[in-house]
Amino acid sequence: MNTDNVREASLVFSAWSEVDDLILYGDQVWGRPTSLIPSSSGKVVYTSYTHMQTKENTAADQYTMVVKKTLPSPRRSEIAVSSFVATS
Repeated sequence: MNTDNVREASLVFSAWSEVDDLILYGDQVWGRPTSLIPSSSGKVVYTSYTHMQTKENTAADQYTMVVKKTLPSPRRSEIAVSSFVATS
């Protein structure tokens, strides 16, 4: 997946937490976020959620990404969002 630049859908979002207690190390493996899908349209990074909190406390954000096809607004201090420019 990391070397395949084919996007699996018209929009692909990546989401993770910097303090994930299962993945650890700030989600970094070999200097890059292990949860980042290379062909992502955008990403959501939570700064204070554990692994389970990322799953359980982000339903509204997940809904926004799946149904509204957009990134959630960075309305809370524990969230950072960014979109990427599509490259062909």
